[in-house]
Amino acid sequence: MHILLRTILMAKAAALLAVLSFSHQGIAQASFSCAGMPYMDVHERRLRALDQSVNRQLESPRYLIQPFPPEDDPDAILPEPDPVAAFRELDEIRTDRLASHEKAEIFNLYAYGHYLNDNIPQALNYYVQTISEEGANGPLVERNLKTIAQLSQLQEDFQTALQYNQNWACVRASKAGVDVLEVLTARDYSEFANIYYRLDDLPGALAYIEAAINLEEAAGNIGNENWYSMQRSLYYQQEDIPSVIRVLKKLIVYYPNVKYWRELGGMFSEMEDTESQLASYYLAYLQNGLETEGQMKGLGYLMIAAGAPYQGAQLMIEGIESGIIEEDEETMRAVGSALYQSREMDAALPWMERAAEAGGEGEAYAGLTGIYSSLLRHEDAIRVGRIALRLGDLNRPDQIRLAIGSAQVALKDYNDAIETFETIRDSRSSRVARDFIRYAAGERDREAQIRASGIDLDNL
Repeated sequence: MHILLRTILMAKAAALLAVLSFSHQGIAQASFSCAGMPYMDVHERRLRALDQSVNRQLESPRYLIQPFPPEDDPDAILPEPDPVAAFRELDEIRTDRLASHEKAEIFNLYAYGHYLNDNIPQALNYYVQTISEEGANGPLVERNLKTIAQLSQLQEDFQTALQYNQNWACVRASKAGVDVLEVLTARDYSEFANIYYRLDDLPGALAYIEAAINLEEAAGNIGNENWYSMQRSLYYQQEDIPSVIRVLKKLIVYYPNVKYWRELGGMFSEMEDTESQLASYYLAYLQNGLETEGQMKGLGYLMIAAGAPYQGAQLMIEGIESGIIEEDEETMRAVGSALYQSREMDAALPWMERAAEAGGEGEAYAGLTGIYSSLLRHEDAIRVGRIALRLGDLNRPDQIRLAIGSAQVALKDYNDAIETFETIRDSRSSRVARDFIRYAAGERDREAQIRASGIDLDNL
């Protein structure tokens, strides 16, 4: 890589990241109403303890569901939980004789036991029964509202998950006497965002994931990587490419990964910002992050278009040698053309020759004609020029005829040259052709006069 180009691209990449903005944008869009929510008064309920007899009946089921070490042996080896055995003991308790808050505690044990048995529907059923008890203690209701929301997500019942998550947040806000948004943490916002996303409510998902990120950044922290990834995805689905670019820049700084440089290059491509696209892909290349043929060739073409054809050709050659880029006619022609633009004629020649042979197209032989002409290989220029004309489908056949005629003049085949120039009808080249005809005719006549005087030009 040419050191000047490398320096320019590195400076451009640094400039891309220097414009990052980490300002807090507020969370006004993420909101919901607590009006009409149930359980809003649970924090006002008087906490009631279990009757001693009930507490004794629950000691064994509790231990079976969640074993704990004895006080005198905290390092004791504990048995595995046995929810089924716990259920048998719980089934023997007469719940019809219990107070409401005591029933709630028993239903809660059933719920947790079914959760341990991976029976989520039955666990949900008992958790709902727990909070439905009018005498259930407030902290138990609050905790189980969140549990029901989480288990509903596992069941992919996202509407129910949203309902109970909102209810849980409203209960907490009511207890604290504040607005509901004030009790939510950044992680809570991200959970809401996931639910809205699964409900295909993309604006809602974006509002909540932005709230999570803004809250975390306002505290001087960095959000989770998957939060930024969701934000980026949601912006892309809204076709908001500038915002996608803004988020990708953050990801590059906060969670360095070459894939984000590649994605950034793709976004700049959609914005038709080829300079920034080139810088992004080049940074990915420096990190060995270009893994596909399209990525390697894309960077090569960007370099060529940016006025660095030699560097673009060398990168494509590197891709061919590493097996990433297929050495087909298109690639060989691109490499040859780039080297030709760089005035590296000797290096360009074998690539153009192989491209012409592989493709069998007139335009490939036309390019080869120009290289042979530049290298003053006149016989070869005439030969491949005629092949190009025979194959046809050329952008400028007049230029090929000019090249053939010029080579014939250089070989002193003046009559053939005149005949070639006379076939040019394109107005863009006809004047030059007439000048060549006059020159070739003049040289032919001058040589004839010299020979007539007895001078042997062939042995001079």
